[in-house]
Amino acid sequence: MVSKGLLRGYPFKGLVLSIVLCLLWLVQAPAQTRVGGIIAEDTTWEGEVFLEANTIVKAPCVLTIKPGTKIYCQPRSALIIDRGAKIIAIGTPEEPIVFTSASENPARGDWGGISINGYGTTNATGVLCPAPIEDVTVVGEAGMGEYGGCDPHDSSGILRYVRIEYGGFRIDGENEWNGLTLQGVGDETIIEYVQIDHNDDDGIEFFGGNANVRNILVTYCTDDQYDWTNGYQGKGQFIVGLLANDAGRRGIEADNLKADNDAQPISKADLYNMTLIGNNQIPEEEGEGVLPRRGTRLNLQNSIIYGFLEAAVDIDNEATFARAQNGELIIDHNIIYNNLGGENFNPDESDEKGYTPPFTTKEFVTQMMQNNRLVDPLLNSTDWQNPDLRPSAGSPALSGAANPPQDRFFVGNADFIGAFDSQYDWTKGWTTLGGELAKMPVPTAPNTYIYSPQNYPYTHPNPKLARPMSDGFVEHGKASVKVGLHTFSAPVDIYLGISLPDGSLYSIDENNQFHLVTDLALVSAWRKNQTHSVYEEILPEFNKSALSPGTYWGWVLVVPTGTNMASFDFNSSPYYLWGFSETF
Repeated sequence: MVSKGLLRGYPFKGLVLSIVLCLLWLVQAPAQTRVGGIIAEDTTWEGEVFLEANTIVKAPCVLTIKPGTKIYCQPRSALIIDRGAKIIAIGTPEEPIVFTSASENPARGDWGGISINGYGTTNATGVLCPAPIEDVTVVGEAGMGEYGGCDPHDSSGILRYVRIEYGGFRIDGENEWNGLTLQGVGDETIIEYVQIDHNDDDGIEFFGGNANVRNILVTYCTDDQYDWTNGYQGKGQFIVGLLANDAGRRGIEADNLKADNDAQPISKADLYNMTLIGNNQIPEEEGEGVLPRRGTRLNLQNSIIYGFLEAAVDIDNEATFARAQNGELIIDHNIIYNNLGGENFNPDESDEKGYTPPFTTKEFVTQMMQNNRLVDPLLNSTDWQNPDLRPSAGSPALSGAANPPQDRFFVGNADFIGAFDSQYDWTKGWTTLGGELAKMPVPTAPNTYIYSPQNYPYTHPNPKLARPMSDGFVEHGKASVKVGLHTFSAPVDIYLGISLPDGSLYSIDENNQFHLVTDLALVSAWRKNQTHSVYEEILPEFNKSALSPGTYWGWVLVVPTGTNMASFDFNSSPYYLWGFSETF
């Protein structure tokens, strides 16, 4: 029985409690922003954002999205970045940025997607560069914006640790949205650690441009996972295409230009360390792992092509066979398994009237190319609902890799076939596939690693594969200094340093200020008691001509938290020391 005293006090106390709880919710609830239409000034999104219509970021504005922001997208909405505008969407492994459906029951096609437009080159107008901008401008399909120009080094910003889910809205029978559309995007745009999930068309598609991408996960999209056309020329490394059992077509669909297979500039993609996984339950007629056609060029190496319905590789069109004959189509050092029920290649049928290919795709891949292997890659799990695409112990994917180009983009010490080594699954913790973040161990002994620089840091929980300090776009006459380190298993202190050609050493403090080092015991840490991943620019971009000629060294030193630097000994103290040199 309830007491009369409790009954008498309840209405007042209940009201007070409700008010208190409401105030607490208002204090703790994430910030909410509703957007749609034109963004004509620099804008920052954080907390929860509701995309209510097509939203266009106009040049020269910058849209900045904070780590952990979640963007809920209404039907028919999409995000378009104009030429000359930028998106700076930098999440972290712990706090990715997520674009998702606003529906309580999300599904493919609930909203559009993201379209980024740049001033990179294309072949869609028939006009070669240099040329006036109006002569090389292309109007994108499905209202995705105008793109194209004559600047292959254009920058449209940064996408890092970003998820794009449930897009692909169909405008009509011919036009639909890709999850991520890159139109004329230049190679100073940074795109890495991006997942496109459950899109109702292609996962990622390049329309011309020169964008380079790394650590891309495309899952359960209904058309092609990775697609390019219109003279795209770019690079990619560590890329996954994974099909569901209900829909999906190709791992790669690669074109030059449909209207003119020899249009200049000719499409060319350099791709290393891809894992493309088909699904033999898909009720579709088309399902090739890799479809080079319409005169594209391609260099695909150190990759796995597994389980596609129609073929592992299928070369189409006379212009594409001509590329293969003259060495502009390379598909080598790959593992191919269990496609077309184990046959892997279908009989080449002429798709052009009156043309008979000089060789079959099978002959090209297995004879003209010398290093492909038709063997089981022994991946941990290719189950589309519970994938673990790392090679297991004894896998042939752990040997036989080609050396990637030493060109400042590719990670050269990735000596394995496919998108993963045997230990590290870079999709865990921030993607829809779930799992826990891999963590870098705290040093227990002296460890020194010298590596080659690249455009921006490549993080990895294996210290031997980590490349935590880098300089940016030196080949374009620019330089900057960036640092990126993976999540740690326990707290560490991080010290940064740069050596100049005259031999002087400068440390970098927590405020990114430089200090001449005269005594190691007096050096301030850049980060103390650090466990989360870090990925920061410590010296903004500048013209490298401002530097004195000579060799510069960059250093990252990681020690267990609390290490007394006054008694630190490089011969016996536990540490990781990474370094690289750059000569200007």
